[in-house]
Amino acid sequence: MTYPTITDFIYTIPPWLTTPPSFITTPPIFNMGPIISSIQNHSFIAPTEFQVSTSKSSLLDAPYCIFPDIFDSVNYNLKPESYFHYLFTHRSADLLIEVGKKPNIVKFWAHTKILSNSTPYFKCALSSSWARFENDIFIFKKPNITPQVFHIVLDYIYSGKVIWKKYSEKDIMDFLVASDELLIDRILDEGQCHLIEQKCTWILYNLKFITFISFRHKSFEKLQNYCIEKICKNPILIFRSNYFFKLNDAFWIKFLKQDNIQMEEFEIWYNLILWGIGQLSTTKRLSYFNFSKKELADLKSILQHFIPLIRFTEFSVYQFYTFVWPFRDIIDLELRKEIIPKIKRLTLAKIHCELKLLLRATRDGFTSKVFHQLCDNKGATIVLIKVKHSDEIIGGYNPICWGYKKRDDVWDYWSLNESSTRYLYADDSFIFSLGTCKNSWNAKFGFVKYNKPAIRDDPNLGPCFGKEDIYMKNKVCSSEPSSFNNIISTKSFSIIEYEVFQVVYKRSEENRWISFMNPKYFENDKYVGPIF
Repeated sequence: MTYPTITDFIYTIPPWLTTPPSFITTPPIFNMGPIISSIQNHSFIAPTEFQVSTSKSSLLDAPYCIFPDIFDSVNYNLKPESYFHYLFTHRSADLLIEVGKKPNIVKFWAHTKILSNSTPYFKCALSSSWARFENDIFIFKKPNITPQVFHIVLDYIYSGKVIWKKYSEKDIMDFLVASDELLIDRILDEGQCHLIEQKCTWILYNLKFITFISFRHKSFEKLQNYCIEKICKNPILIFRSNYFFKLNDAFWIKFLKQDNIQMEEFEIWYNLILWGIGQLSTTKRLSYFNFSKKELADLKSILQHFIPLIRFTEFSVYQFYTFVWPFRDIIDLELRKEIIPKIKRLTLAKIHCELKLLLRATRDGFTSKVFHQLCDNKGATIVLIKVKHSDEIIGGYNPICWGYKKRDDVWDYWSLNESSTRYLYADDSFIFSLGTCKNSWNAKFGFVKYNKPAIRDDPNLGPCFGKEDIYMKNKVCSSEPSSFNNIISTKSFSIIEYEVFQVVYKRSEENRWISFMNPKYFENDKYVGPIF
């Protein structure tokens, strides 16, 4: 077989090339004179692309075959000495690389010695076990890199530099990805710095995509740090994007270690849980209460490296029991025992509210009449109930008011002589079981379900939650789960004590106490929101 020679690649020879360049210290193997004299009608053709004669070899059937630039197409400047000297002291290239996918496949000629010495990737790839050797030519395929990007790679391998301004931002990013795959590490920092310093607007516009790509490549540390810095200022940019569930472990570890994240810690935990659920093999509804033990075990395995990085001490009690406690099984027991006392201690110092006792049944009586006389129109309240025989403590939180009704879109209080039952809706309401004094680790919380009534307000009943989730009349209680998750094991039971506390809120800036009277607004200088 006849090897393709330099005449197959050079269509234009500048006039000064009739004598060898001064930097070539060893004479070329062949005489340049006959080559130049044999070329007639010199017309410059871009050196990156040319037609190939199909009669030369069956290996050259592609419509285009590309060879790395020898000259600057504008100024005819020679490439560095190593590249030019190698080309003109070797009669042929011995490597054919097929790049891209159909229909955009391009063949590149190159030299095995140059590529093998430039990167460990090609040293291994061009071994007999990877590349095909046919008619004294290595044939290697690289379908996952585009021809335009591989052309930049070859130019860099042969010339030792990249003229960044010649390429678009996307081509530069693709080049860095290809270079990382091909183990061309020495150009990665320079390329990342160019994007950060010269193309920062493009990075910000494509921050989600750049974050996703950079954390797929360990060598892209500069881009990773830049993206994390921007994401910390507004994490929603990535948490509400299509790339959210594609984020990997490396992103979360670096992100959670930051001290300047502009997001509350419980929101970070919530998004981490959502991401973890998205990594499960089975896609289920995102519910706190419908996971099997196996799914919780799988979730624990996915999140085990990130949970210690969560700052649980920054959670309020409400945030902890709302967002963390349903997933307590994925937190190691030792860590759980360590963080819960800290949360209670730190949170109680922050809560600007107190509980004012309105009713104690053993002192005031168990009747519904006593309950409404003492507790109606008092704003938000917490009810504690002690179960007979088991000593279990159960109860609930009413963020509105007992004796509350809506008449012509205006909330008003009903009088005790009215007998109709009213159901009130409040997203902040919850019921709980605190276990017993001897076993408080079995505490459970149940939050109101979507579009379900939270409060049953009836002048003939005591404090009731849901339709019949907690149903009290005098000293008898029952529980039929409906509006809340089932946290009370006994269906019917007697009580030996119950207490009702008014939640009184303190506005710290005025250092005075005010009551919860309305679940949504400040009215007449009174705070009327939820307690936590």
